[in-house]
Amino acid sequence: MLMLGKGRYSCGNIIIYTAVTILAILMLFPGAFANVRYLGYNLFKQGAKVYLNYQTKDFMEQSSKHFILKYSENDEDTASFVLDMAEDFYAKVVNQLQYKLSGKAKIPIVIYPDEAALNESFGWSVDKSAAGVYWAGNIRLLSPHALAVQGSSLDEVKRIFAEEGPLSHELAHLFVDEKTRGNYTRWFTEGIAQYVEKTTTGFTLQEPGLEEKKELYQFSRMDEEFDNLPNQTLAYWQSLQAVNYLIEEYGMDKMNQFLQVLGNNRGFSEAFQEVYSISVKQFDNDIKKMLQI
Repeated sequence: MLMLGKGRYSCGNIIIYTAVTILAILMLFPGAFANVRYLGYNLFKQGAKVYLNYQTKDFMEQSSKHFILKYSENDEDTASFVLDMAEDFYAKVVNQLQYKLSGKAKIPIVIYPDEAALNESFGWSVDKSAAGVYWAGNIRLLSPHALAVQGSSLDEVKRIFAEEGPLSHELAHLFVDEKTRGNYTRWFTEGIAQYVEKTTTGFTLQEPGLEEKKELYQFSRMDEEFDNLPNQTLAYWQSLQAVNYLIEEYGMDKMNQFLQVLGNNRGFSEAFQEVYSISVKQFDNDIKKMLQI
């Protein structure tokens, strides 16, 4: 699911034909084969990590307690800073989502020197871009230097990356993916990731205009077409507002309970009804009434 056009985030797909085909077949089986599907998904993620490691075999490398960071010579001066920030955000996300990642494998983070290099890693065309991508167990980021104005001091580069960089956003995607065992909808993970980002860095995307808010999307459409929706600003904003509402109205404990129920392989609508005592359809109607002018 890649985001069309210029944008800040993406959960891009690489087509690795055999792995995707196997995963697609596994996903067809209902509840009794949940563990089989999850095993297939984990195998797919391991394969993606191996492929990424091969792609970045010539990159420089540093590691910390939870991460292994790969980067080019361009980012020798920011690598340690990014790694320290990743550990700081890791602790904050663990605290917010009440979940610790299982296993001892370190999370791969790759820093690409520019948009062209990041796009090439996914096989994207030049009209697609993102400052950060979570995909299949790994995080890919645009260089802190690429986010700052050319000629900025190193201190300014670090400040901009800390305040506006997507690291906490992509890390939240990873935690949602792991805690739910891959069982979530597109709008929901984007809402959670933006919420975590807002609470850790203070960053939020630009809010859509009044006219745009008159044409809100149905959640069902955002599930199926998120990356192809014509108004990406509106889609991301709606996702954040929905998650904001759930947390403000019901609390973070309920949200973490919901994530846990999803991780037990309950369908999204079924889990939503169980935890929040309201249907997704009714919630969709209620949130639209609240957000529309």
